[in-house]
Amino acid sequence: MGKKTTVSCGKQLDIAHVENLKERFQAALNKSPAFIQVKAEQVERTDSAGLQLLVATQLYCQNAGIAFGIHKATSNFLDSAKLLGLSEVLNLES
Repeated sequence: MGKKTTVSCGKQLDIAHVENLKERFQAALNKSPAFIQVKAEQVERTDSAGLQLLVATQLYCQNAGIAFGIHKATSNFLDSAKLLGLSEVLNLES
């Protein structure tokens, strides 16, 4: 396996941007990384579709033996994940 690969969520983690983010995750996974780091420090808007993609990607990584982590999540991101009951699923700090 390879090294760490980083994917940025950008400012919008929502349904309008989820297809593009999915393509970036697929490109990252094609590099056979040992770890995928999701950068969430710019996220201003989050919805359930964006968080659903992160959960699906995390589960895929878990099944493939690839470490997955979210780095520097904004308060908007953390609040949305908490509201949807996904903080623990995504291993986010309280």
